[in-house]
Amino acid sequence: MRERNNNAEILVALGATEQPDDTEKATRLGMEIVRPKMTTSFKEYAAPHDGNKASRLIASGTAPYKFDPKKSQSSFVTLQDANGIERTLWGIDIAQSVDQADAKPGDWITLEVAETKEVEVEEEYRDKTGQLQTRTIKTHRNVWKTQIREDPAQTPTMTALRTELAEKVGDHTWCVWQAARPADKQTIKARAELGTAKAWAQYRVDRDGKVFIPLRDSGNRLAALYRINTDGSGEMITGPGNDKGLHHIVGGKLSKNPKEPILIADDLVSAIELNRQTGKPVVWAVTTENLKAVAENLRQFNSKHEIVIAATDAHMTRENWSLCLPQQAFKAINGTLIVPPLAT
Repeated sequence: MRERNNNAEILVALGATEQPDDTEKATRLGMEIVRPKMTTSFKEYAAPHDGNKASRLIASGTAPYKFDPKKSQSSFVTLQDANGIERTLWGIDIAQSVDQADAKPGDWITLEVAETKEVEVEEEYRDKTGQLQTRTIKTHRNVWKTQIREDPAQTPTMTALRTELAEKVGDHTWCVWQAARPADKQTIKARAELGTAKAWAQYRVDRDGKVFIPLRDSGNRLAALYRINTDGSGEMITGPGNDKGLHHIVGGKLSKNPKEPILIADDLVSAIELNRQTGKPVVWAVTTENLKAVAENLRQFNSKHEIVIAATDAHMTRENWSLCLPQQAFKAINGTLIVPPLAT
């Protein structure tokens, strides 16, 4: 383990706590409260289902393969997953499958290989003299199947409720989260201080412009909400009695590649800025006191990754908890600590 300086500026933390609003307000929102059965293990909770396979359709059509003008024309479909990550799939008739399903950009769809057929195709090649020739070869062709799915943000299915509300966070707050919607491009551009488009993909916004950030527990289940008001102030609006293990990953999912370090910050502003500067997802641990619990949980599931904790050095204070607690956290997990150098 090691400690090192870094020029990334770690700024002031947001947040205070308050008790959730009266749950009777949930009824006035006109939303039915459904109590899904709690899962008994993380394996059961994380089991795949149709709801988490769906992606938003961005575009489909024909273009040079991998958009390289030197390549031949090919059919493509561009999708965006629930975390805002885009990917483009290529294949014969893949766009035709989307057209046949009458899917339009913005629709949530599942796109799967229904079957694989053996086909014969003409292939061009150059013979020993360099002359261009053609020949027939056998290959396999995927038959694609597209299905339109309901928008997961607007359809609180039993599976979605189990995923989103594995911990009871309060009826009214659940309805607030469900009633809020993903931000549009105009909102993201106007409030760039809250992060990139990938960071915004995990937020929701209500009609009054308040932003809601989901906080997950050590089992990756939604356990609390953090609200950022229109004036920039932030506050926890619901959650368990303590924040041990609570976190939010700014900017997408953590990489499974053990060569990619995992970054942790104890305040939201730092996490957003580190994500913006590095292009990597950053774990926001909500509070300095919570760093050790979050780091230990990440180490449990990422034994080969380097875990880097960003801290501040409030050297003028008597206790200097903003440095002491991160030091305890990185030592506990055999990690790395980065601290901005003191001004001279």
